Amino acid sequence: MNEKPAASVRFLALDSLRGICAAIVVLFHVEVLGKVYAGHLHGLGIIDHGFLFVDFFFVLSGFIIAHGYYRKIGQWRDTLPFMIKRFGRVYPMHLLMLLCFLGLELTKLYSIRHGMTADRAPFTGPYSLTGFAASLFLVQSLGFFHLDYWNAPSWSISVEFWTYLLFALFALYFSRQRKRWAASAAALICLLCLLVVLFRSPRYIDATYDYAMFRCVMGFFSGFLVYLAFDRFLSRRRPTFPVLSLLEIAACTLAAVFVARVGYQRSSLAAPFLFSLCVAVFVWDDGVISRLLRLPPFQFLGKVSYTVYISHAFFIILAARVMNILAQKHRFGIIPLRASAEQPVMFHTGSIWTSDLLVALLVVCVFATSALLFRLIEDPARRFFNARSRAVAGRLNPARRRTAQ
Repeated sequence: MNEKPAASVRFLALDSLRGICAAIVVLFHVEVLGKVYAGHLHGLGIIDHGFLFVDFFFVLSGFIIAHGYYRKIGQWRDTLPFMIKRFGRVYPMHLLMLLCFLGLELTKLYSIRHGMTADRAPFTGPYSLTGFAASLFLVQSLGFFHLDYWNAPSWSISVEFWTYLLFALFALYFSRQRKRWAASAAALICLLCLLVVLFRSPRYIDATYDYAMFRCVMGFFSGFLVYLAFDRFLSRRRPTFPVLSLLEIAACTLAAVFVARVGYQRSSLAAPFLFSLCVAVFVWDDGVISRLLRLPPFQFLGKVSYTVYISHAFFIILAARVMNILAQKHRFGIIPLRASAEQPVMFHTGSIWTSDLLVALLVVCVFATSALLFRLIEDPARRFFNARSRAVAGRLNPARRRTAQ
């Protein structure tokens, strides 16, 4: 690889890895959010600790955003078009799912008034109107509140959106005259965020509504450091196929073992840095695993990964509420496994194999619906806001406007 790729290059293997990680997060939330017994997957460390893959999203986002925009943000007028694009990427689906949860809560209110029971009263706890307003403005996870409100996975969208703004300001300051200090500044940011999460977060890396911003910034700027390494060193020389294949196999094995074994321990704070190594290995996009990840099924996973991530909680919780209604009416579908404050009773069909089938149906439903939402909502919204971004950039840049004319 003798030439640096253009900013428009797509890293196909990394796209697919994002989709695979999104699928693991779905399986993680089957039990955590839906209280649905996951059959043979129950107790597997890589599933039970699947929340760690959100840090992979942050690292990958930092790398991709830096690769696409770091050199393009050099003046104040460049920041607004950038933020319009990022808003169009994350907010339309976030808003849609927030409204879906609102409909679900209204349905719960109707059901309770007609004799059904529920775990909590409508519009209370994580589904309060205060939480709805916070989620609407993407401030629910900036440390002002004490719950994951409404669409629980959206905590990461909240902090990532504001991290985009932080990155734009960072690029504005360091992409020109102070470029040589960018790596040191990014490393310092990562270190400071690591210290805050280490000494302040009671759950270490599993910070969501409290120290989530620090978690996100740490992962994002770790990905930015990978971009700097790629831009200056990695893109200039490609390892041979056998060497690259061994590196990919080693990176995937290390990541899987780390996630399965570490979980909620203090060492979980190493996740962003481990995933940075994984991203650095897969940027070459040409080892044996990368070639496998270019296959259409994996590319499909990558394409719909954001829709899957932001929408899956709704469908899992919807399925759980439907099963709760069926259990109350027909007295089937719930077998107590472990009932405690930490581990509520889960839905279990009585057979581990039928539980596997139920989980498989849930996952298929999530991905099928996500593919439809991607086509009808996410992709058109992204193209719409990209067009608005170009229009704003043209108005703010007279030279570009004269060229267009």
